[in-house]
Amino acid sequence: MHGLTQSVTMDRRVRLLRLGALIAAALMLSLVFSSTSARAAESDPTIVLVHGAFASPEGWSKVANALHKDGYQTATPALGLASVSDDVAIVQATLDSIPGDKILVGHSYGGFVITNAASGRTDVRGLVYTAAYVPDTDETINSLEVGYTPGTFLSHLVLAPSFPFGTPSGPGAWRALPSWYAISGADRAIDPDLQRFMAQRAGSTTVEFPAASHVGGLTHYSTRFVKLIEQAIDATAT
Repeated sequence: MHGLTQSVTMDRRVRLLRLGALIAAALMLSLVFSSTSARAAESDPTIVLVHGAFASPEGWSKVANALHKDGYQTATPALGLASVSDDVAIVQATLDSIPGDKILVGHSYGGFVITNAASGRTDVRGLVYTAAYVPDTDETINSLEVGYTPGTFLSHLVLAPSFPFGTPSGPGAWRALPSWYAISGADRAIDPDLQRFMAQRAGSTTVEFPAASHVGGLTHYSTRFVKLIEQAIDATAT
């Protein structure tokens, strides 16, 4: 009887030891997973979304919300639209305030701004454009549009002489950084053929939304545009 009691006690100890080992292993796996997830989160770039000339940061709401759901941080600086240099300074100040790497995303005039704001920086992994201007050195928005269909949305507007459409660009950051471009095929603000030219010249990875309006990447096609942004994140991961 005494031997039986010892045997039962030993079996219980063995089971407890096994259970303890399983719990310890599970905790170790949990810690490893948590540590890996934390490192992954730390290595993800912040996505800086830059709006166009006749828009505001709120225009990025669908894109930003989708990125947040996927675990990414975003920043949406408000451009003053007084001059290209001021707007570039605003974006650069935003970049300076964010630790770690960034992906810059620009729509319309915002593309002109990010092309200049990223020049010479080491904390910007890549550039993503949607229906945006992608200038080279000394080009203006006005000069880019020569030979292409002008935006019909501008025909009824009287713009101040200081409006940044005539300001020359500095060096194009796309010459040193990888880029992605979403073409809006039904755009009436920036000729889709001009978009194709700029994307091809920059060597951008390109997608086209054939029926998209000028704001299609931010609205009806926002899900597909977010995928393009996340493709840029994955492609530039270190």
